[in-house]
Amino acid sequence: RISLVLSEQTVQAAKIESLQSTVENLHNTITSQQTTINAQQGTITALQSAAALQDVMIEGLGSKGVSQQQTINSLLTSIDTHQTKIANVETMIEDLKTNNNYNPTSPSNNNNNST
Repeated sequence: RISLVLSEQTVQAAKIESLQSTVENLHNTITSQQTTINAQQGTITALQSAAALQDVMIEGLGSKGVSQQQTINSLLTSIDTHQTKIANVETMIEDLKTNNNYNPTSPSNNNNNST
């Protein structure tokens, strides 16, 4: 009967040892997973920072776009003004041709042929 008790205690001790090994393995797995989670949180934080930086860059590009559009509008206005001036000069040339017998090939440059 004593040997039966000792044998059962040996079996129980082996089971306890096995359970302790399982618990240790689970603890190591949890520690490894926690390390992975911490690394992933670091990656998420870095991605969030990059996204915030991109938002700032996009806002900056929007501002540049507005500024460039204003420059384009200013240039278009300037072109319109110059085209109007050119049209006025062309009209003046036509008037000169009509009213002063303008002849661009004349050696005297047609200085108002009025005498």
